[in-house]
Amino acid sequence: MKIGTLRIAAAALLGALALALLVAYALIASFLYLEPSLPTVDAMAAGSLPVPLRIYTGSGQLIAQIGEKRRVLVAYEDIPVLVREAFVAAEDQRFFTHHGFDYSGVLRAALVDLTSGDFSQGASTITMQAARNMFLNFDKTIRRKLQEIFLTYRMEHEFTKEQILSTYLNVIFLGQRSYGVAAAAETYFGKPLEQLSVAEAATLAGIPQAPSRFNPITNPRAAQSRRRYVLQQMQKLNDIDAATAQRAKSRPPTSPRWRGRTWSAALAMMRSMRATGSTRPSMGACRPPPIARCASA
Repeated sequence: MKIGTLRIAAAALLGALALALLVAYALIASFLYLEPSLPTVDAMAAGSLPVPLRIYTGSGQLIAQIGEKRRVLVAYEDIPVLVREAFVAAEDQRFFTHHGFDYSGVLRAALVDLTSGDFSQGASTITMQAARNMFLNFDKTIRRKLQEIFLTYRMEHEFTKEQILSTYLNVIFLGQRSYGVAAAAETYFGKPLEQLSVAEAATLAGIPQAPSRFNPITNPRAAQSRRRYVLQQMQKLNDIDAATAQRAKSRPPTSPRWRGRTWSAALAMMRSMRATGSTRPSMGACRPPPIARCASA
């Protein structure tokens, strides 16, 4: 009896070892095959992002942004701590301790999805999202997923957590054609990052999981519900106290400060430029954002 049990255990152990070797071989072979398609470390470090043409009046007032994507690039030190904490609390609470892959987060998301039945929980870390948004596409293929895994590993070993978080906060899509937290702050609240309240920061942090579903303009009730969750997580992590969380939860759904005249002015300016054959705007200049030169999106 004992000999039979030992044989079964030995066979199981050998099977597990063979499976582990097979998985390792598959990953190595996949990396060698995909490596030429991955950006190098130098290319990743030098990566640039398109920003819209920003038109100012002579007095310095922004009157138009021309481009497919709204984006305002900001350096890590210019992103308020409150905003960083809100996104980490909402998207990846172990960001500063894991190495790109949060295995416990994957198990937690799977458990929540199975028990709730809505499969809305995400398991991607901030590093994985940064790699996907900055260097890859959103194709749901095994090839793209493997590329994401290899890029995540490379980013975690070549860049600091601060650099990765800065990249993420500048590239993440937050609805309304807004990419990055600074553009989203202007789009939804008509104010710069440093003026965001706790409630506003939590609202933005709740959007990435489902930008259409948690858009505070088109679905304020869902956005408010998601904001409540983010505030709870921030309180759990001691980013804010209970009183601050309660005050923020009681705030009504935010209302956007649309600037319809901005886009009307932009269209009028473009028609004027076409009519005169001019290649430069006549009512202001394109000002470079803090960490990138101005370019057409």
